[in-house]
Amino acid sequence: MDKFLELKTLLKKDIYLNLIAPLKKPSKNGGSFKALAIFGLALLFVYLGFLYFVLILALIIPMSKNGESNTVLMAFFGFVSIGVIIFTSANIISKIYYSKDVEILLPLPIRRNNIYLSKILGSVIPSLVISFIIFVPMVFPLIRFANLSFFKFFSIIFLNLSNIIFTILILSIILILFMRAFAGVGGLKNLLQALGSIIIICTTLLPQIMTRSENSNIINENNLLHFIKLFFPQVHLLNKVYGMSDLPAFFLSFFILIAMTIILYALSFPLSKIMIAGVLKTNIQSSRVWHSRENKNTSIVLSLAKKDVINVLKTPVYFFNLAASSFMLPILILFSIFKRMENISTIQNFFDNIENYGFDKINLFFAFMLAVFFYAAFMTPLSLTSITREGKNIYIMQTLPISYEDQVSGRLLGSTIFQFASALPIIIFLSYLAKFNALYILSMLIGAALGSYASSVFGIFFGIKYPKLNWENPQEAVKKNFTVFIFGILSMAVIAINSFIFYLIFKNLGSIIVFKFIAIVYLVLIMLFSTAIKNQAKISLKENLPEYSA
Repeated sequence: MDKFLELKTLLKKDIYLNLIAPLKKPSKNGGSFKALAIFGLALLFVYLGFLYFVLILALIIPMSKNGESNTVLMAFFGFVSIGVIIFTSANIISKIYYSKDVEILLPLPIRRNNIYLSKILGSVIPSLVISFIIFVPMVFPLIRFANLSFFKFFSIIFLNLSNIIFTILILSIILILFMRAFAGVGGLKNLLQALGSIIIICTTLLPQIMTRSENSNIINENNLLHFIKLFFPQVHLLNKVYGMSDLPAFFLSFFILIAMTIILYALSFPLSKIMIAGVLKTNIQSSRVWHSRENKNTSIVLSLAKKDVINVLKTPVYFFNLAASSFMLPILILFSIFKRMENISTIQNFFDNIENYGFDKINLFFAFMLAVFFYAAFMTPLSLTSITREGKNIYIMQTLPISYEDQVSGRLLGSTIFQFASALPIIIFLSYLAKFNALYILSMLIGAALGSYASSVFGIFFGIKYPKLNWENPQEAVKKNFTVFIFGILSMAVIAINSFIFYLIFKNLGSIIVFKFIAIVYLVLIMLFSTAIKNQAKISLKENLPEYSA
């Protein structure tokens, strides 16, 4: 009985660290940010719920009416398996091999297989909960149109649990054997981060690319089911169980669940030994000393800016999360709009002959400048997570002779440079459409510089106010950081409101001269306001730095 109590305690700890702790605000202030986090999660839940409601109306109900309920369930099982693989792989690797947690637990009198089970189950429980939330609304059309019975409902629940256990078991075997062989290899952590980011980006873009391409006809029901059956053969059981009568299906699915649980527990003993060997190998081989060559004559501000940018460039999780939009947006525009070269030629001719449409090049100068200004300001600034990416090392800053002025200025400079560089792909793309007109390129560079600076200033202020210092892997710092999510929502809202105001001004006044004057005044006010926010950021850093707590 003690072994299960031990596993329960470890599992509660891992669930707390994975789900509850990230929502806690690492500050001495009240729960205002917690309330904001809950509101943001509720907003996201409502948005995703609306999308799922549309999917039920457009796809699940018609398929249930046509007697294709088993197809719906097979697709559901397949996507659950894909979700478990995508969203738990990084968590398993980071929590076991790139966290101090397992290393701390090893000297304690704890069964090794319980450490393995707690890490694996703790990583997969969010996927289990989400799959159940998705499945429940799906039940109603199946009951209404496919006569889903009470026993069949629980049979599917048992099979879904078995499917998740089987998927996580196979995934953990692959990851543990891989890390046992390659743990401690130089650059492995960065390589894994890069591969994970690329997989997530490709998973996001692939449906849009495939549906917009000429080969979109390959995305159909038969090919989709063939793919699911090929890569996840366990879904074949669903067809067999779903076609059986109620009681035999119920007992068979329950027996499969018990069998999968026993297999997972039995394999936890050898897998935990291999896992620990990989952890020890990682700790030994990763304790290498590397020498940094720093120019002693470089100013503190430039050194901090260089450190911030290099930290992002050498860490794929940071880079892909903070710079993905810089190359994703031009690609999306190409795939979604410009399917033929004639469309590009039309736009180029429009910019080339802008005078024929009642505008001049100065008008287009301001249009390009404002467009790129809003684009650069929209991207997630490096400064937003600059303090967060220090993690618990932020305490070192209290012992170094670095002023708060240099702290803010250095991080702000690094963020502005990085964000300006991230805007270059869209500038090159727009320059191609404008036939590389020097005047337009100059306007876009000015807009990118101003937008990058303004966004970085607000990012450093927001990042100092609401840092997340208690993280164990880079994924938590930028991907599972609710501050980034809230800042993104607020920046989208502000940019949308500002763009709408400019549209109303132009529509109602109808004067290009007045519009240009307002645009100049707007940018000047933004720069003045940014300077005031920068000064406030220095005050906030001075007030909060000695009081940061893990």
